Amino acid sequence: MKLFQKEGFDAYFDQEIKDIFHPSFIEANPGLIKQIKEMSRHRDLQTVIKAASGLQRFNLVDQLEKISVPTLIVHGEDDKVIPVEEAKLMHQRIPNSKLVIFSKCGHAAIIEKAQEFNKVVMEFLEKQK
Repeated sequence: MKLFQKEGFDAYFDQEIKDIFHPSFIEANPGLIKQIKEMSRHRDLQTVIKAASGLQRFNLVDQLEKISVPTLIVHGEDDKVIPVEEAKLMHQRIPNSKLVIFSKCGHAAIIEKAQEFNKVVMEFLEKQK
C-alpha cells in the first residue's frame, strides 16, 4: 500500500509481479503479464490490502494434525509470498499428505506450471478413487 501511495500503480504492480512470479516466467510471458496488469488496474486495492492483512493473522498450524483426508500440497520453490518452508511444515504436520514442489516457480504454480500442476492434481485425484 505504501508503495502504491508513494509511487503509483505501475511501481506497485511491478513489485507485485516480481513477488508472485519467477523471473523466468515473467521474461517468457510479457503478453500475459501485460494482460494481468490491465486487469489489476481495476481491482479495489483497499480490499486487496484488507484481505492480505487478514491472512497474516490467520494461523491454524496447531490444527493441521486434525486433517484426516489425503491432502495434496503444491508449492513453488521460489515463492516470495509464502516461503517453501511453510509448505514443508504443512506436509510434516498433515498426516497422509503429499508435497510437490515445482522448481523455478513462484507463488502462482497453477499459472506458471499449469500443465505440470494439472497433471499432479489429476494423478492425486485418480489415486483417491
